[in-house]
This record gives sequence, structure tokens and C-alpha cells, in this order.
Amino acid sequence: MARVDMMLTLAGFDEALRSGRIKTTRMQGNEKIQIHQDMPDGRTPRLTYARTKGSGVTAVTVITTAEPIDGMRCFHLGYAVREDQREKGLAKDLASAAVADFVANIVRNGMRDFCIEAIVDRDNPVSGSVARAVLGVDPIEKNDTSDGTPIWQFVKVIS
Repeated sequence: MARVDMMLTLAGFDEALRSGRIKTTRMQGNEKIQIHQDMPDGRTPRLTYARTKGSGVTAVTVITTAEPIDGMRCFHLGYAVREDQREKGLAKDLASAAVADFVANIVRNGMRDFCIEAIVDRDNPVSGSVARAVLGVDPIEKNDTSDGTPIWQFVKVIS
């Protein structure tokens, strides 16, 4: 359950989109959200949902496969908002839309009984409140397995 710096993810996605190295499609039912699917390591699928303003990415939500939890298939949820766009509800709105879209599509394709997790540093209460609002669950206090950092793990089971 190693953490990922989502601000680096946002910056990389923004640069790749601006340079034309990646293409996106519009989310069905929400034309303000762009979606990009890739497999950065060649084996782990990743969906990136993005909001843009002008020519720049203002917020991203990423959903990718994660290690199973209690034998159940699991997907990791991460999100970031550009610093000058914070305190506008973008993280909660984008992550909520992304999770709803992802769950609808995966269930439509026959998957049942899985979970979505978000890992948040305990010293980031704003991100914790986003995870709590989006997933609707209370966190479990843990320490990151790679460096011991205190984290909250939010796990929503979908069955």
C-alpha cells in the first residue's frame, strides 16, 4: 500500500495532454470530464479522469488496480487538484463522478464483489475528508508499508 504523489501525476498528465502525447475522450453524461485509459507499466490498467480550465488540467482522479483486500479484488482511488484551484470542491466532485462512472461500467461488464480504496496521509485532513465524502466510509489507521508514514485507508466494498 505504498503512496503515490498525486501532484506529480497531475503535472505529468497535464504535460502529456498539452504536448499531444495522450488523447482523451469525454465522459458520457458529463462533458466537462475527460478520460484517458492506459497501462503505464505494461500490465496495470489505469483510468485518469481530468477537469481542465483553459489549456491546463485543474484536477485529476486516477483509478487503478490495487492489491486484493481480504481476497477481494480492489481498485485504488487517487486525486489531486492544482493549488490555485483548491477550495472549490473540485476533488470531491471529480472523484465522485469518476467513482460513479467506474462502478457503473465495471458492474455493467459483469464484475461483482470488489472494493475501492483510498490511501491518505494522516497529516492531510482535507484529502481525508474528500475520501470520506466520496467513499462514504470511515478510515482505518495504518502505517505505509514502504516508509512507515501514518496513513488512513478508506475501503468501500461494492457487492
